[in-house]
Amino acid sequence: MKFLLKSCYFSLFFLLAVSCGNRKNIGFHSKLNTLEGLDGRKIKIDSLEKFMAKEMDSLKIPAISIAIINDHEIIFAENIGVKNLVTKEKVNKYNIFEACSLSKPVFAYFVMTLAEKGIIDIDKPLYQYYKENDIEPGKNYESLTARMILCHASGFPNWREPSEEKLLFLFPPGTRYGYSGEGYQYLARVLMHILKTDDKGLNALFQKEVARPLGMHSMNFIWKKSLSRLKVYSHAKGLPTDNGPQGPADWFGSAGSLHTNAYDYARFMLKLMDNSKLSQECLAVQTAMPAAENGLHRSLTFPYVFNNGSMKYFHTGNNGDTRAYCEFDAEKKWGVVLFSNCDHFFASQCAAHLLRYLGSDIKF
Repeated sequence: MKFLLKSCYFSLFFLLAVSCGNRKNIGFHSKLNTLEGLDGRKIKIDSLEKFMAKEMDSLKIPAISIAIINDHEIIFAENIGVKNLVTKEKVNKYNIFEACSLSKPVFAYFVMTLAEKGIIDIDKPLYQYYKENDIEPGKNYESLTARMILCHASGFPNWREPSEEKLLFLFPPGTRYGYSGEGYQYLARVLMHILKTDDKGLNALFQKEVARPLGMHSMNFIWKKSLSRLKVYSHAKGLPTDNGPQGPADWFGSAGSLHTNAYDYARFMLKLMDNSKLSQECLAVQTAMPAAENGLHRSLTFPYVFNNGSMKYFHTGNNGDTRAYCEFDAEKKWGVVLFSNCDHFFASQCAAHLLRYLGSDIKF
């Protein structure tokens, strides 16, 4: 593992060194001095950096990892700020953040790569692969499929109460929309059973099938002790909390344990915008599944809204002391990723201000 990490660091350092020149705290950006907002407006990179610095300072945001896609290319990506508000240690291009619920689309894509290989049928009842004793038995369980889980129509709660021994259904699967992390975690356990592996083995397969082929060197669902040197501290109420795992050690948290940076997450979004058969399947609107609260059906990977007549995919993330957000317009080949290491990135309106500066109209 040490050799693998050193190899990844060297490869990433070479790429960044070629692209970045002497800019401070840069993860990667092109040699261009301007980028294009979602509204088509030209934005100077220096002006964007100054705007971000001012917002972060006035709103007490410790650090942000940002990446922007123009014309199906990552035009700008940077880690800005400090790892820890107490020590004031500055972030660098290798630092990683919690992706929070932005983990879910990545996991969904992983599931679809396995479905493409015939490893899992997303329309086959999951109990036929793996039956868990702590899930409420009966017709509801026997009708549950991976497609329902990926579209958040599993019938499960988001998270069960600690006192609840069994995972109970709130409604029959496939009949209503109900956002659920529990569903994603069960689907991960199904994959482990099918593949005869454990959490670490599933992450190793994710690296083989998704992370390495897409060049996403920082992505990991499983926590490793060595990552604490790279991870920024999370913050709650202005104080650092920890820079450790999100959940139990050695846990594949398909619903929220992914660690990465904005640059690598943008590479994932580029893949979904490449018009390949797999990407089209991942983004296809699932009209046979229940619509979300906004009346729109989800895709297998992302929810979406309409913006100026075009479809904009997006996802938010909240792990308590961290926040994450991304959006992309597959038609315009435009996208943005924002990770922050604090609990008030949304509440302070910092995220909304940055997105508005970039021509987006998202509201938090």
